[in-house]
Amino acid sequence: MAYLGQSLEGYQAQEDFAPLPPGTYEVEVVDSDVTMAKSSGNKMAVFTFNVLGPTHANRKLFDRFVISNDVAMSRLKTLATVVGHKNPNFIRDTEELHGGKCSVRVKIDDAKDGYEPKNAIVSFKPLNGKTLSPPVQESPAPSQPQPETEKSKPKFPWEK
Repeated sequence: MAYLGQSLEGYQAQEDFAPLPPGTYEVEVVDSDVTMAKSSGNKMAVFTFNVLGPTHANRKLFDRFVISNDVAMSRLKTLATVVGHKNPNFIRDTEELHGGKCSVRVKIDDAKDGYEPKNAIVSFKPLNGKTLSPPVQESPAPSQPQPETEKSKPKFPWEK
């Protein structure tokens, strides 16, 4: 026997783990891992999200990003961008996204291969309706015309 000594007051008992209804939820990245996919052996990043609202608070959502898949890498960059990662072009450690918050659109994937129906994250968006825009590139200062020097003057009229 292992002594726990933990009060469970204030927690709700969960009756089942039915998928969340399709819709949009605010979430926070709370955990991640890099592992190998059982079926293909491909390396993948697995993220756990905690639902903040507007309904189903404290339920969990999960998403996987197969590293060798271009679409998955594009989705991972989107996640990094919307949660405010300082450089969404390079993620050294999945924990860099922990604590990041965003809005996700969720659907239900049908049951298959002996598994129950489950939620799938369809898209990531910034919170508060902000739009996803590329980083602002500083444009070079407009060039000032330089005075002509002896070397820069054309020698002949056709050498302009």
